[in-house]
Amino acid sequence: MWEFLESSPVIPITVVNTLASDSRPPERSMLAVVDTGYSGLLLLPRSTFHELGFDELRKDSSRAQLANGAVVELTSSYGTILIQDLGAEMDGQVQTCDGAEEVLIGMDGIRGLAVTIDACTKTSYARRC
Repeated sequence: MWEFLESSPVIPITVVNTLASDSRPPERSMLAVVDTGYSGLLLLPRSTFHELGFDELRKDSSRAQLANGAVVELTSSYGTILIQDLGAEMDGQVQTCDGAEEVLIGMDGIRGLAVTIDACTKTSYARRC
């Protein structure tokens, strides 16, 4: 069972930069807000993206339109997220953009999971499919 942070469901994850040149890749545990309107894997604040060394890898750029209609430039690199209490691991594009203030896990980040969100009790549950 996972809880809510204010009014948003969150998932405890570990983000790993598996392509870092160090013998022990940088990783950090954090809470990620579940954002079903975000189709990507993971969006990090720029400072976290930098601290984990993703800006040192080959980066891709793209544009995305937000729910409010604004268009932002995304910077992406390859990384891994772990949801340790489920034994789940997903690889893909870890993204950042100017103005990102919280960690968001999108639909690619919860693929392969059956997630139930109960807004009445402010809890969420997940299991592997």
